[in-house]
Amino acid sequence: MKNLNSINIIKDYLNFIESSTKIKEIKNGCYISLPFLYSGDHFIELCIKQLNDNLFMISDLGNILIEVESSGVPIFSNKKRKTLLLDIVKKYKLNLEGVSLKKSANKKELAQTIHNFIEATKAISDLTYFREIKIAKESIINQEIKHVLDHKKIEYLEKAEAKIEGRLENHNVDFFIKNEKPEIIVTHSGENMKNRAEVWGFKFFDIKEKNPNVLSISVYDVDSIWTGTSKRILKDKSDYFVPSTDIHKIEKIIRS
Repeated sequence: MKNLNSINIIKDYLNFIESSTKIKEIKNGCYISLPFLYSGDHFIELCIKQLNDNLFMISDLGNILIEVESSGVPIFSNKKRKTLLLDIVKKYKLNLEGVSLKKSANKKELAQTIHNFIEATKAISDLTYFREIKIAKESIINQEIKHVLDHKKIEYLEKAEAKIEGRLENHNVDFFIKNEKPEIIVTHSGENMKNRAEVWGFKFFDIKEKNPNVLSISVYDVDSIWTGTSKRILKDKSDYFVPSTDIHKIEKIIRS
């Protein structure tokens, strides 16, 4: 047996990373998709823009925090998770602006900064394991939505299969009704959390940018006290804003 050639192993691994990385050129920069997965089986994607000859701005465009929040795991409204998030951001020397991770770097720092984004994204993704949301109530509401759709023999895709293309990325929704014209998405907005409303607002906006004819229905839990801001975000971005006590109205909307 030949001796293990560790140098070739490393070279082969780096060649794999390079060949598996996808790049899309944009004005003064690029989007890169790296072969590393985080929650939701999404590849880590970054936007790199050149600010001058020796300075770059790197951003994840809010991908990881939007994904974690939309999966039903509150970050900003949960003191423990928010503290962990800020610790992660500090550890990897990044900046948090809204829901986006950002960092400027010169040419010498660029490679290490990209690696820090990878490490930070994986660490933030792990926050999904600290789940304390009221799953039971959400499950009941989703079951009621399914009951309406099944009772009226309306075909739909659900959860992992309910993926629809947006302008920036693909989005999973709770229910995707493809065989209707226009196509319809139905989501359960969950608890009254401003950040979660913003996540769904972003999803609706991005989907509409790519598919302007898609009809969006947002079902909200009436037992949760909704603030004016959260309601306004969902009302502005969705076509119909339906209380959980009136789920039967979904049928009338679909058939109208």
